[in-house]
Parts: sequence; C-alpha cells; structure tokens
Amino acid sequence: MKTYWLLTLAMVGIAAPAPAQDIPSPAQRFGHAMGADRKLVGWDGIVDYLRLVAQRSDRVNLHEVGKTSQDRPYILLEISSTENIANLARYKALQRRLYFQDARPGQDPDSVHPAAVRRELMEQHKAVVLVSANIHATEIGAAQMSLELVHELATSAEPAITKILNDVIFLLIPS
Repeated sequence: MKTYWLLTLAMVGIAAPAPAQDIPSPAQRFGHAMGADRKLVGWDGIVDYLRLVAQRSDRVNLHEVGKTSQDRPYILLEISSTENIANLARYKALQRRLYFQDARPGQDPDSVHPAAVRRELMEQHKAVVLVSANIHATEIGAAQMSLELVHELATSAEPAITKILNDVIFLLIPS
C-alpha cells in the first residue's frame, strides 16, 4: 500500500516531507496495522493521532473547520514541505490574486488577467491537491488509510516524497 500511495503522489507532483520528528506510526500508536481484520480506529482516535502528527511535524497543519452532525471535529490538514508550509500565506495570496481578487462579480476567472500574467502567477505557485477521504459513515477504509498516508508524508525522507512535498500543497479531509 505504501508504494501505491508514493506512486500516486509522485504522479501528481507532491514533494517529500521533512525528516521524522518523533512521530509514532499508526501501528505503533494503535497496536495494529491499519486495515487489519476486525480492527478499526474510531474518529476520536483518528483526530487525536492527526493532532499529534501536526504538533510534531513542520510539514503538517491541522485546522478544525467545523463540527460534524454528532458535534465531533471536522478537520482539514495542510501537508507540504517545511518551506511551503512556512509560506502558505504567500501561496494563498497568489491563489486569491490569480482568480478572485481582481475579478468583477460574475466575471469568468480566466478573463481576470491576461494569459501572460496568469502564467507568471502560476509559475510562482504550487499545485494544490484536495483529497476528501470519505463521505458516508460506512466508508471507513479511506479514513483508516489516511493515518498511514499522513505519517508517510510527515516523516519520510525518500527523494520521491521530498519532490512531491516541494511541488504540491496537499489538503486532506480524512472524513
């Protein structure tokens, strides 16, 4: 499974994360491999683990963006290289400028700037990839797997992962 996700991330151009910073793997934290028969991590465990990773990694930010219908935290993770995470405000400003800041109401975003200006703004930007792991309560596999993915991105020093993290700002909604 690890190789599959590395290849998937490499295909979309995501750079590798910073070195491990005392972050336990999901198996170490929960006592079983993700996907093991008859073993599931509940939502509270998922949130706690992702908060731990965000606290210990300079590649991961966690934001609570709302509450679920059961009043549980609805979270979003920003994952990228240490440098990109440190410069997220710049990339968000580029994104706003590229499509929204100078637009008139109802204006086609592609017509806001001439092609040369759009190209220049995009060359300064990073690819942004949003993944929502699951929507329905019975779709549990992706949320379980997201723990492995976040751990890999937060701790790996593999060149393929580093390249991915340098080129991409990855947004993950684990559930």
